[in-house]
Amino acid sequence: MAIIQLEIKEDYLDNILNFLKLLPKNVVKIKELSTITLTNKEKYEFWSDKELEYISKIDLSTPLEDDEDYSKW
Repeated sequence: MAIIQLEIKEDYLDNILNFLKLLPKNVVKIKELSTITLTNKEKYEFWSDKELEYISKIDLSTPLEDDEDYSKW
């Protein structure tokens, strides 16, 4: 089982829901990278409002600076 938490702007909600609706039709291959097994003994904490606020301010359109020389790989 995987659990995700998203906070999105209301005007983008329809786009996200449409994407999720179309996903099964368009996904060709899925590889499971990890799974979480939750039991009654385990507590799962969602992000706090403060953490969500911090994450929402990250500008994902700006490329990360990376000085790695990938030509050697």
